[in-house]
This record gives sequence, C-alpha cells and structure tokens, in this order.
Amino acid sequence: MNKFKKYFIVYILLILSIVISGCGNKKDNKYDEFMNGFYDDYFQIVEKLDEANPKDVVKLMVCEDILEKLSSLKELLDGIKDEVPEDKENNYKKLSEWYEELVILSDKKYEDWWGVTVEERITVHNILLDTSIRLSKWNDKDSGVIWDK
Repeated sequence: MNKFKKYFIVYILLILSIVISGCGNKKDNKYDEFMNGFYDDYFQIVEKLDEANPKDVVKLMVCEDILEKLSSLKELLDGIKDEVPEDKENNYKKLSEWYEELVILSDKKYEDWWGVTVEERITVHNILLDTSIRLSKWNDKDSGVIWDK
C-alpha cells in the first residue's frame, strides 16, 4: 500500500507540474501567435510600400487591402496589450512604433505631396527607408536578426 501511495503522489505531482507549466506558457504562446500575425500583416503592407513612389504612398495606403491589414494590426496590438510577457515588452513597444509609422504614412496631408513641408517629406522618406530595411532583413533569413527581441 505504501508503494501505491508513493506512486500516486508522484503521479499527482507530475500532473500538477505539467498543468502549472502549461498555464505559464499560455501567455508566451498567445504572444507568439500575436507576433506571427503581426509580422505577416506588417510585411505584406511593407512589400507594397517598398515598390511605391514616396509621393504616391497615401494613395496606396488607402486601398482596401492595406486598410484591412492596418485594422488587423491595430486589433492585434490592442488584443494582446494587457497580456504581454515581461520579457517581450520591448518587442511589443517596437511593433507598436512600427504600426504608428504606417499610420503616419496614411495621413491624408501627404496626398498633396508638394503642399507639405520638406521636413514632412523627409519623414515619409525616412519611414519608407526604415520599412525597406526591415523588409530586406525579413527576406534575408541569414541576416541574423532576432525578430522577437
């Protein structure tokens, strides 16, 4: 009977440890799913921007496909906001900034390319350059970039 009790206790402890470890990983798993969805939508938008002329960016950003992806990015960011693991907070902040850059590019004031200031045009060029660099690194699987940091 003592052996049975010992095995039963070990079995219960094993099950508890599996359940507890599974609960702890749910947050990380949910964040990993968020990152996959975010990167998919983000880089689909960026691929289209990479081919665009800077003065045509706003026209491109208001097409239905890109607006849907922007909306999806916003939903993804809002949906995970309260459940970001501590070790992923910097990554979440970075991805939020990437989203904000895309929002800037969709600002209607850039429709009149020659009606905005030189500084605003430089902002658009810089954002497009940053997104192009990210896309290049994303497409180069050997670049050594760690995307979840």
